[in-house]
Amino acid sequence: MIVHRNYDWINQGQENDIAILILKEKILQKNGIEYARLPTYEFDGEFFVSIYGWGDVAEGGPSSYILLKTTMKTMTTSDCAKRRNLACLSENECKVICATSVDTGDCDGDSGGPVVFHDGTVVGIITERINTNHPMDEKKPRQKRIFLRTFSYRNFISFHELRHFQKSFLRYTSELIIKSSNRDHIKPSNVGRIINGRNVSITEVPYLVQILKDSNNSIPICGGILIAPTKVITAAHCVYDSDKKSFEERLYIRYGTPLAFWSLLPVIPVSRIVVHRNYDWINEISINDIAILILKNEISQAYRVDYARLPTYEFDGEFSVSIYGWGDVAEGGPPSYFLLKTTMETMSTSDCAKMLYPGCLSENECKIICAVSTDSGDGKGDSGGPVVFHDGTVVGMITVKVWTNDSMEEEEPWQERIFLRTFSYKKFIDFRELNHPQKFLDT
Repeated sequence: MIVHRNYDWINQGQENDIAILILKEKILQKNGIEYARLPTYEFDGEFFVSIYGWGDVAEGGPSSYILLKTTMKTMTTSDCAKRRNLACLSENECKVICATSVDTGDCDGDSGGPVVFHDGTVVGIITERINTNHPMDEKKPRQKRIFLRTFSYRNFISFHELRHFQKSFLRYTSELIIKSSNRDHIKPSNVGRIINGRNVSITEVPYLVQILKDSNNSIPICGGILIAPTKVITAAHCVYDSDKKSFEERLYIRYGTPLAFWSLLPVIPVSRIVVHRNYDWINEISINDIAILILKNEISQAYRVDYARLPTYEFDGEFSVSIYGWGDVAEGGPPSYFLLKTTMETMSTSDCAKMLYPGCLSENECKIICAVSTDSGDGKGDSGGPVVFHDGTVVGMITVKVWTNDSMEEEEPWQERIFLRTFSYKKFIDFRELNHPQKFLDT
């Protein structure tokens, strides 16, 4: 470890807050890993920069488990010098970048991360946090931030200068581990699509749970919808084993997290599986592809945890719906490690009936929702997740994947998708009906 010789490590000031870590092993440029591009000339002016990190997502925590990004606007060095920071005493002697933002900034744990210009050049490094208030009257107080200017330390960063004016703290080397793999507790930044979707918080769908095959931190096999303290609905094909001959021996529920591998809350075992009696589990067709999981322990409503609102009347027409899940982000995988969301457009039941899909033989007898999209959809592993109307009502559930091509000539082919219509199964979902048309399995 090599620390700048003029860094004030006792008071932890912003000036010269830079160190170099020499790694025991090489990190090669492959599998999405590249070396940073540092500036070859001085960047100065008012422009937007992006900052990245896994630090606290709010004052006081908690920290983020996925890489986050925000944007701030820099000041000119002349304006920065007016702040009389020790590292920027004049316009010609300014080793920091001053930046402002109304409502964003970095938090504890982001230090050492990059400050990136729009062309990808790393013009700065996140250093010690400073919260200051500008004396000018603002409608909103600005957050001010000082970043280390990488160009000012180009000689220190150059390897051939290391023998001259730095300190080496080799005793710390064994305590530091550099994680280069893009699978170490984060989702790769170039992977993030529920087939063209985006990352969302679990607070957007606090009733969405993960179905696991074991109680360890495994990747979910399907999603599920929490509708009561001990009741989850999911796709029926999710509860069968790989041979499609019987139920999974054990199932567990993980909840209250957007991550596909971890939660602060304990997993809950499933005590009973209830499958619709008319589900064709051999052929896995989309009709009646619904099951109820009875949980061994109750899940109470809390922060990030709530029960889904199911429809009280029939939704019909052409409207946008959102789908959520941790399934494959592209055809053939890999799965997502963070909750993703995308949007599709539904068809009317009359148009859906014209497709002659099982489950929608006529406009008045349609138990599915037909949806279309040109570039998005759900992937393998999203089954059991919610299909949500704009008011938050769970109008459908993701079931068996069906891809078809419309016979009409289009500039680009439509992806067609069938979702189970939750309103059509309201009697099955109702607790009072559990002793009639279903199969039971106590686990």
